[in-house]
Amino acid sequence: MRKIKLREGTNTASLFGSHDRHLKLIEEELGVHVSARGDEVALDGAPAAVQQAERVLHELAALTAEAAGHEAEEVVVAGKWYPATELVHQMAVWRSLDLSESNGLPIDMVIALKFPAYLVPHERKVVWLIHQHRSAYELWDHPEFADLSKQVEGPQVRDMVQRSDRIALGEAKRIFTNSANVQDRLWNSIRPVLRGAVPPAPAASVGSRATLPWSRRR
Repeated sequence: MRKIKLREGTNTASLFGSHDRHLKLIEEELGVHVSARGDEVALDGAPAAVQQAERVLHELAALTAEAAGHEAEEVVVAGKWYPATELVHQMAVWRSLDLSESNGLPIDMVIALKFPAYLVPHERKVVWLIHQHRSAYELWDHPEFADLSKQVEGPQVRDMVQRSDRIALGEAKRIFTNSANVQDRLWNSIRPVLRGAVPPAPAASVGSRATLPWSRRR
């Protein structure tokens, strides 16, 4: 177990999320156990996963500090991934959301974390990518985790997911990834959009976070 102390002044309410939702998301995506008390967070799990979770927490804490004085709200849409046709419905729901304003006030920025949330349209969309819909990519024919490939509509839905990703991620002003693996998968999935733009960083310099100005860099 590793215990980390957040820097003084960290807005833990925003960082942890309502009912610790953000910490639970880190647990689900990185496979670690996260518990918090005050400004101290305990991480338990595989060393590599713990290290990655610590990086994510520190970077999110920094972003929270930068956002001091701004109001933020979490947007969640309940949904499921089966059958394949329902996935298309979820994509349409997010794409049709109007987050340009709320209660008559303009929304300055939208930060999306994963599929299909990043399909939402906004003139200042930033993506902090945790994952895409992997069964439409490298898990398509995986013996355990494949799902779309086992359904009659799977090939058509996979094509829709991939086309939607290229469009929606191409709209983002910035894209961050939470690991080098996610960074590589992102580059491979939207390479046609990025071809001819800023070349990918050399392997030796790839870190856990990638910045894509106008989505034009790995």
